[in-house]
Amino acid sequence: MLHGLLQMIDGYLLGEVPSLTRLQVCEQAGVPLAVAEELWRLLGFPHASDDEVAFTPADVEALRHTQSLMRLGVLSAERQSALVRTWGRSFARLAEWQVSLITDVAVERGTSADDVVALAEEIIPRVEQLQNYAWRRHLASAASRLLATEQGGQVMAVGFVDIVGYTSRSKELSEQDLVAWIEHFEDEAARLVVE
Repeated sequence: MLHGLLQMIDGYLLGEVPSLTRLQVCEQAGVPLAVAEELWRLLGFPHASDDEVAFTPADVEALRHTQSLMRLGVLSAERQSALVRTWGRSFARLAEWQVSLITDVAVERGTSADDVVALAEEIIPRVEQLQNYAWRRHLASAASRLLATEQGGQVMAVGFVDIVGYTSRSKELSEQDLVAWIEHFEDEAARLVVE
């Protein structure tokens, strides 16, 4: 039963049930296996064996897009590791938080395991659109700051903030209290910076 549920969830989240091995993905994308393995490693994806069916046509398309970004110089040898690793870490952290959030909502609603996919179908498209919205707003803001700085119209600064006694205090708190404490700190710091 759990295996079937996981397949349903994978099928929904990935767009379809995995049908390709990593070798098939690389062949269809026209990308050497070594390049794909390095990208997947930097993104933090689990290692798949040569005969494991764990990929979809979306993985083929992603490798093709990656190869195009390499040709355009966006993912140059100098930038690739840092940029791809940052994507991987950021999205992994976001995904962990979102799965936890959906799980909490499912428990609060008394949703059965069979209805988790329906709940995901209700939530995920909205979250996806909001993520894209936030990303594009941040792109516009970053572009504006860069243009203003190049025109000499904006002074930029970097600040560093430390939580005094973090190490000792964090050892005393439960995981939930620690997360709440850090989120409160981040909220206050972000509010002050924006103001």
